[in-house]
Amino acid sequence: MKVSRLLSFKEVLSNHLINKLDYLKNEYGKESKEYLSIANQYLFNPLEDSQEDEHNLRHYEADVSTEGVHTVERLYRRHCCIEITFNCFSNCRYCLRSNYGKSGMSDNEIDAAVQYINDNKLEEILISGGDPFVAPVILSKFCGALIENCPSLKIYRIATRTITQSPETIPERVFILLESLSKKVRVEVATQINSAFEFDEETDKVIRRIQSYGITIYSQNVFLRGVNDTPEQLIELYHQMRLRGIEAHYLFHADPIANTHHLRPSVRKMIECYSKLVNSGQVTGRSKPMCAIMSAIGKIILLPDNLLGYVNGYVHLKSRYTLEDRLKYNPNWKMPEEAWVSDDGYLCIEYLDGKD
Repeated sequence: MKVSRLLSFKEVLSNHLINKLDYLKNEYGKESKEYLSIANQYLFNPLEDSQEDEHNLRHYEADVSTEGVHTVERLYRRHCCIEITFNCFSNCRYCLRSNYGKSGMSDNEIDAAVQYINDNKLEEILISGGDPFVAPVILSKFCGALIENCPSLKIYRIATRTITQSPETIPERVFILLESLSKKVRVEVATQINSAFEFDEETDKVIRRIQSYGITIYSQNVFLRGVNDTPEQLIELYHQMRLRGIEAHYLFHADPIANTHHLRPSVRKMIECYSKLVNSGQVTGRSKPMCAIMSAIGKIILLPDNLLGYVNGYVHLKSRYTLEDRLKYNPNWKMPEEAWVSDDGYLCIEYLDGKD
């Protein structure tokens, strides 16, 4: 049976990206790696309509499902993720949340989320979406409520791709909020930069302004076919991040979201390119990411004892998460059908591989 996205996932590009694509096409050509490194992230590809094994409609199930709280995800001990909106300036074709609704948090949902965080004495929060910078009113209201009511919360991470998608349209209200927050708590801005050609003058201005508040910007990137799936592209990407003071976090394998098979190289290829990135002497050690998979049981760093093997198009992975801890932090969590508990008590998962 054909599995499609639950919602119409239209091609949406900001004016900034449209202009960038025009420039790269004129400068390098429509078949160039430079142009395709942006185009493959944002332009609809007819291959999205062909049926393959990728069928996930969500990246994982981690909803807290407490009464009144519908946008809180929690898998870990000290922190949670909250999606305050599911709108963005542009639609990434491999989006983890392309099948989520598009509404933003209501006042009641803000109150319920704040209550949950305070009750559980969480110390760190990732405010995500969608893109929080698209919803400055909700973002300001939510952060204000957290500051006032959640004294245990010490680290605020705010995730956005607006820095590279539409930097010139970031509302002034967002910068004022970031500066104000940074004087009260530790603030970090998470972004995703998959190609060195996402950097430009407008993006650099925003990066410098955010950093001027003492805020760290870090990037967790996705390994994508035709975007950054060669060692040379990865080396240039992480070098350019380093020059701008952007910390490297994760290099993720592309999750098996429905209709994204054409963007998913194999795990073996990612590991091979990653090895050439981090072991070649081409980039400084301060710019090297962690190679990881965002699996249905949580993030797993690809270390020798985590990688159990390759079986019939799947990768078998072993975490160091226990079922007991997972249920302690989120009693509503359900173990996926493709997961199991190892003999020594750790959660394992069968993860769909990509193809080369």
